[in-house]
Amino acid sequence: MLTSMASDPLQPVLWPPHLAALDRRLNIVLQVTRKCLEGAEDPYRVIIEDFH
Repeated sequence: MLTSMASDPLQPVLWPPHLAALDRRLNIVLQVTRKCLEGAEDPYRVIIEDFH
């Protein structure tokens, strides 16, 4: 996240401890998503594009 926000004109947007917590949570979300996709018969039923 630090790298992706490096060019933000309002940098630093997040306090470093909050940024570290966000990175930890993002890693967990990506791990669970990857696990769901690997175990799914149809990966397109795991992530659904549903924009209203």
